[in-house]
Amino acid sequence: MTRTRIVAGALLAVVGTCAAGAHAQSVQFRPRASYEAASSGPHQLRVADFDGVDGLDILVPAAGTDSGPGEVTLLLNNGNGTFGDNSFATNYHPWASAVGDYDEDGCIDAAICDSGGSGSAVHVYHNNCSAGMNPGAVLTAGSFPIDAVALRLDGDAHLDLAVANNVSGGVKVFLGDGLGGFTLLQNFGAGNCTALDSADFNEDGRPDLVLGTYSATSLMINNGDGTFRSGPGVASGLSGGVATGDFNHDGHADAASITHYTGVLSVSVGHGDGTLQPWTSINTGGGFVESLAAADLNRDGFDDLLYADLDGDYVRIYMNNGDGTLASPITLTTDWQTEGIAVADFDGDGWPDVAAACRNLGDSALIDIFLQIPPAPVCDADFNDDGAVNTLDVLAFLNAWNASDPRADFNGDGAVNTLDVLAFLNAWAAGC
Repeated sequence: MTRTRIVAGALLAVVGTCAAGAHAQSVQFRPRASYEAASSGPHQLRVADFDGVDGLDILVPAAGTDSGPGEVTLLLNNGNGTFGDNSFATNYHPWASAVGDYDEDGCIDAAICDSGGSGSAVHVYHNNCSAGMNPGAVLTAGSFPIDAVALRLDGDAHLDLAVANNVSGGVKVFLGDGLGGFTLLQNFGAGNCTALDSADFNEDGRPDLVLGTYSATSLMINNGDGTFRSGPGVASGLSGGVATGDFNHDGHADAASITHYTGVLSVSVGHGDGTLQPWTSINTGGGFVESLAAADLNRDGFDDLLYADLDGDYVRIYMNNGDGTLASPITLTTDWQTEGIAVADFDGDGWPDVAAACRNLGDSALIDIFLQIPPAPVCDADFNDDGAVNTLDVLAFLNAWNASDPRADFNGDGAVNTLDVLAFLNAWAAGC
């Protein structure tokens, strides 16, 4: 049974410091709520609506211990960002997963990587549409499959799988048949892998891959048929996590990577043709980075970056200033040994929330949920932005209107005239 713990105290308010003229805005989160998973050793989180009701759920593969196998926990959303659970035991060590509708029955399935000891398999599970998972195909995927993504790689209607291997190295590509079965297409040779993500970097309609290894992070460009060729580099060093997003808000896919031991965060922006250009690189000071995620937390059009630090017991957030710089970090204090993170709108308010998987010093894993506090609605009648609607706003508006300042085009018709005065006074009289 899930045990829920709410950290006592005032609301957790965290603010990103903005550079002059930058885009980053503050974000705030409620105190963390912690949910106990069925096993120890979580490494990755995946988000999807597994039961078809009440919003986005969280899949937690947990590897267990050297002496015993792990379990997979499905944290099922109650519709408001609180969770119950549905778990199933395994006879192996679940580490990572890729989720999607592999048998095309309208329900989200899961492919779970066995990464314990000499593990070399990916186990496919089929959802009974109520979050009950039934075992399906078992794929031989190389030694220590550490990460996987589910994509339509070859252009047909069926989901395929790309699996990155940590010990044997390389990425195995499996084509799906739409019935839950998979056939090996390619074994892409690479170094010992650590992380995998995807986006369409050359905009040909086929997803490409971002691959982190022990020595570097680089692109794998899709040939159009689900096979891959080497692409440009993103960063050097042992990768602790990779992510894709649109960091400069130009509509093209970009890539980010963070080093495992030194916490150097690097972002390269794409040009839409499969090439990359360095955009920013900072030393975060992270000591044992296990994952990286990208999301537009404040909905300003620029993706922000988050990473988990296992030794530091925190998730650190870097808001994007939009000009090639990142704001001063925001720290979300987690339970012990933070390893995996996911970002999604768990409570349905339209604002991204954060989930973090914690090893919890070898006991059953804890999943920390941080729900974002939506910002206060913008009040247009607060013309001087002092947080109050009063006569000072009238004076500020009339000064701007008299100077034909474009800000005085209150009704947005492209002209500053008496209609704007009427529109402003109506809003002001209504209190907003």
